[in-house]
Amino acid sequence: MTDINVQGQVVNMALIDFQMGWNPGARRQSVTTTAAYTPVNAPAPATDVGDETTPTLMAELGDRPGVAHFPLNVAEVQSMDKPKLNRLAKNLEGRTDLFDSIVIIGHADPTGPEALNQTLSDERAQAVRQTLINAGWAENNISTVGKSDSEPIVMSKDAPNFADNRRVEIRFEGVKNEPELRRLLAAAR
Repeated sequence: MTDINVQGQVVNMALIDFQMGWNPGARRQSVTTTAAYTPVNAPAPATDVGDETTPTLMAELGDRPGVAHFPLNVAEVQSMDKPKLNRLAKNLEGRTDLFDSIVIIGHADPTGPEALNQTLSDERAQAVRQTLINAGWAENNISTVGKSDSEPIVMSKDAPNFADNRRVEIRFEGVKNEPELRRLLAAAR
């Protein structure tokens, strides 16, 4: 499965590896399940906080998951992503009435060692955070986390397409006005 165009739906993907021939000694797993990808126009999931639920919203600024993408072994925000991040920062500057906090989540693909992937995912999240702060966001309610390669979009070492895994996502927590937040996110695309 290589090209899906679904609007407003949760997309679950699986890669099926079909092999022809007979080798009774071969034992290979033929189906790999990937993480679910929820587009920005899908309903917001809720996070349990004690007895309450706090709605969250993942931002998207293009046709791919995440708000910024990175080449292999690079943690610097690319020139093609900077204008989108600057528009996002401008649209949401001072709009803390829409959400409680922001978590910037860095990811890596599984091609490198775990220590390198963790470092890259941390540095990618920090690079996007600094880009948004430089564009006008207040730094007091923005946290970062690196997820290494633990939340893949596409995961098959036999048929890799790792570009979407080298990404940064932005999660708005404690969403107070989802329609307005979605409108401002769409305007930043």
